[in-house]
Amino acid sequence: MRILITGATGFIGRSLVPALKVRGHDVRCAIRARSNQPDNVAVGAIGPETDWRAALAGCGAVVHLAGLAHAKLDPRGEAELWRVNVDGARSLAEQAAAAGVRRFVYISSVKVNGNRTDRHAYRAIDPPAPEDPYGSSKAAAETALRAICKDGAMKLVIIRPALVYGPHPKGNFATLLRLVSSGIPLPFGGIANCRSFIAVDNLVDLIAICLVHPHAANETFMASDGEDLSTPQLTARLAIAMGRPCPNFTLAPRILRAAMKTAGRGDLAARLLDSLRVDSTATRERLGWMPPLSVDEGLRRAVGQRLHTAIVKRASDLGLVLVALPLLVLPCLLVALLVAATSPGPILYWSERVGRENRLFAMPKFRTMKIGTPALATHLVRDPAAFLTPVGGLLRKLSLDELPQLWSVLRGDMSLVGPRPALFNQADLIALRTAEGVDRLLPGLTGLAQVNGRDELPIPVKVAFDRQYLLTQSLWVDLAILAKTFWGVFRRAGVSH
Repeated sequence: MRILITGATGFIGRSLVPALKVRGHDVRCAIRARSNQPDNVAVGAIGPETDWRAALAGCGAVVHLAGLAHAKLDPRGEAELWRVNVDGARSLAEQAAAAGVRRFVYISSVKVNGNRTDRHAYRAIDPPAPEDPYGSSKAAAETALRAICKDGAMKLVIIRPALVYGPHPKGNFATLLRLVSSGIPLPFGGIANCRSFIAVDNLVDLIAICLVHPHAANETFMASDGEDLSTPQLTARLAIAMGRPCPNFTLAPRILRAAMKTAGRGDLAARLLDSLRVDSTATRERLGWMPPLSVDEGLRRAVGQRLHTAIVKRASDLGLVLVALPLLVLPCLLVALLVAATSPGPILYWSERVGRENRLFAMPKFRTMKIGTPALATHLVRDPAAFLTPVGGLLRKLSLDELPQLWSVLRGDMSLVGPRPALFNQADLIALRTAEGVDRLLPGLTGLAQVNGRDELPIPVKVAFDRQYLLTQSLWVDLAILAKTFWGVFRRAGVSH
């Protein structure tokens, strides 16, 4: 199914796009400006005047993530919030219905119900009671979308997630991560609140189910991990995920709230001190859905690699590449001339690869295959040698085709050492790596699997080596793998063609 995603470059969208592609969907991303990516369609700013016709052509479903999160304190800011979140969503839904879209998934917010809970968690059947302009705009958008879909062929699904967390968060959750990472004692010991959260990977899984599940049509779902935490519990679990202590001492909550409001951080005070719970029981029962990740696994993914390890790895990548580049200029020029002279077509081949956290990026290689070769993994191509250019086999055996990937290392899309980046359509490999947590790593030019068999290894064995590297990575391990890689290239080992 072709699916249009708005907000595809945002926090949730960056995880949703590759996840839907892995599930076999044809994903189209609505973005503001023109892009050279074939999946992207420029629509400009979102509002009632946005023309969605080109983006909606051929789409069977829409996931509407885009919107403004906060209004400025002046009336013009609140008006813009309403124009984008309400009028923009209404216009998109009207045009989607006219284009024959069958399902419209709208990512709303728990703030439609309110900003805090006392004894009872919010349910989808509770009457809306928004307390701020953002929650009011989301509630109004829900009402407008229900009116459009009430009697038509397009079915509406509304999801109200709890606070969404994941790798590289922004806002208050990012602030909390920095506080816990600092290791300083935090004054949260006396806080007895209770809050719901949802890992971005769990939300993405729920969205994917709501796109196709027959029982999701015209329903509203609350979304959470299913385990609620107090602020002291959350900081303790984050500290465990980071592998560092995070002592909490007790400071009266009223004093803490007053101090944070004085410092202009009333929003953070509310997140740390108030309760905000959602009841996702009906979601699970209606859809038969269980969050794939536990809270602890979700927090581990949010934390990612320990900071000092990431800094050392990035510094060593940049240092080694900058040292090697002057030595590789002449070989790269010679290879480029060979490719150009022996086969028609571009010198570089850019393939869509899966990077850290399953985000897609464009990876360059010297072209070794003829124009028109299927974009498949080598083991899935029948007689791959038949597609090689006259010098393609030699370049692959000597790994010279990989040299342009140093550009990806400089950009930060890859590391020198890590799991080899999967093609976007290698669903089996991506799923296994995600299940083992390997998706938290930057892909590499070489890796532990590369020096232990390369093309000859079955996928489960490759993932086992990737998992081993995840657990044992260090600067010395990377240097050892690089040394083995050079020796393997010299021996021409592990290359199937």
